[in-house]
Amino acid sequence: KCSTLTRECNNIGGLKGGNSCNGGSYRKYDTLEEGIEGYLNTIYYNYYINGNVTPETMASSYAASTTWSSKVRSYMNEIKAS
Repeated sequence: KCSTLTRECNNIGGLKGGNSCNGGSYRKYDTLEEGIEGYLNTIYYNYYINGNVTPETMASSYAASTTWSSKVRSYMNEIKAS
């Protein structure tokens, strides 16, 4: 169930800026590996090393959506249960 952004632009985290994906504001990566690396670097350098280690502590500065952290938490629980 990958998003269109992931399938078409190798952008797994909805990252903005840089090379445009289909003329929009989201970043396009040449490969899925680059997209994963870009996402992990963003999470690590902008959140994790600053003590924001859960979706709940990241939410206010990472996502505009008020439901983002609960969706991520739900995905995490689903993965843990499998």
